Amino acid sequence: MKLAVFDCDGTLVDSQVNIIRAMRDAFARVGIPAPNDHAIRHVVGLSLVETMVTLLPDADADLHAAL
Repeated sequence: MKLAVFDCDGTLVDSQVNIIRAMRDAFARVGIPAPNDHAIRHVVGLSLVETMVTLLPDADADLHAAL
């Protein structure tokens, strides 16, 4: 065997705490309030584009890109 890949996320490691922190930081950097933790948890697993469109459906593409 040359390679073994393990997906521990959600079993051995809970990355949601770090994802929430990163999202809060990203929103703070562009000067807008971050969504609540529940909303962020709801989008974990989506692509970044889908995440931003879901969390900020009325924002323009420039804001989505900045985040």
